Amino acid sequence: MLEAASPTAITKVPIQNMKAKILCLLPGALLLLLTIAVVVWNSMQGFEILAPLGQTWFSISAGTLNGLQAGVERYISPELWDSYLAPMLHWPALWFPLVPGLIFTLICVLFWLRKKTGLR
Repeated sequence: MLEAASPTAITKVPIQNMKAKILCLLPGALLLLLTIAVVVWNSMQGFEILAPLGQTWFSISAGTLNGLQAGVERYISPELWDSYLAPMLHWPALWFPLVPGLIFTLICVLFWLRKKTGLR
């Protein structure tokens, strides 16, 4: 016969388990919040939601974007900037926090579902 869960049954969840879940979900949640911040920023600036990363970054802090370009070209490789980093500035700014945020969250949820169901 099934019994109703008592209030003490809820408190029997190990604290370490809750801390692990929070630490697992935190990076994904922060990146998803950053995605919302990017959408809000682009809307406030009058940009499209899928505005390029370079346009969004330049509107936030032009000096850091120019400093990154100068640093990469001077100390690492001009080809790295021209071939890889500069083209990425044309990608939608929304992708940069959204994709890793979804990946972190999905991995965390799948890990905990697997652990809960006992699958290996």
